[in-house]
Amino acid sequence: MRPLRSIYLFILSLTIAVGPTTSTLYAQMPQKKADTATAILSNNDVISLVSSGLSDDVIIAKIQKASATSFDTSIAGLRGLKAAGVSNAVIKMMIDPNAPLAPSPTPGMATALVPPDPDDPHSPHTGIYIQVKGDDGKLHMTKLLTTMMSDMKGPGFGSMLATTYSFGMHKSKSKTVVAGAKSQTETVDPNPVFYDYTGDMSINNLSLVHFEVKGGSRMVTNMSMGSIFTGLMTKGPGADEKQAFTAELIRPGVYRLSFTKPLEPGAYAFGDMMSGQMMGFHDFDILPPQ
Repeated sequence: MRPLRSIYLFILSLTIAVGPTTSTLYAQMPQKKADTATAILSNNDVISLVSSGLSDDVIIAKIQKASATSFDTSIAGLRGLKAAGVSNAVIKMMIDPNAPLAPSPTPGMATALVPPDPDDPHSPHTGIYIQVKGDDGKLHMTKLLTTMMSDMKGPGFGSMLATTYSFGMHKSKSKTVVAGAKSQTETVDPNPVFYDYTGDMSINNLSLVHFEVKGGSRMVTNMSMGSIFTGLMTKGPGADEKQAFTAELIRPGVYRLSFTKPLEPGAYAFGDMMSGQMMGFHDFDILPPQ
């Protein structure tokens, strides 16, 4: 009987030793569950996550999985979030945690952006363009380069003397000189179409002139001087140098320029006459038919 008694006492001692530890563990389990249940996500929690360097998708996932939230999305609250560096995507999720997420782009796949067609007159452009048919049979847009005046040429002594003795019937002219006898833009089309993207204010002062080519330069009148009977001074190109054209509005600030009759072969340019004189030119040449 002594061995059985010893075994019984040993088992009883183990039960007493283990019992408090087990009961303590069971007592702690409801407390942990209660702590988890009472965790409420707030603005400060989100700001703390952002400050930790977590990405938007991680923070959004945390908001969606939170058992409870208490976000301040008032005007003042939103301003505080933005000042703390919280992104718009995270703020949007805080306002409506049940909102669907935008699909994420496939890794390695960039969004394809279609560039505007440079030969489409409705595409964004700046300056003045000529539209001509290329060797491929298609219409292409080419920008007219801007050429500035290189010199001013005053009337000679003989011209001024003729003005004096003809009582102004003969006009003395000073001319704007543009270096070079040719433009870099050429076409054999005597009736080309142009598009002006310089704006509504410029179209009212735009003139087309026919240059006089002389001595490797192009020239156009900028001032004519007569007498008190014929007008003492007239600014700008003469009537024989100007070419008529029509301007059709295709959208605000953009005009289609065309001619009522074909242009003769020669050197031409569009210029701004706002100051009464032309200083810069958008030049082009009409070549003789081939």
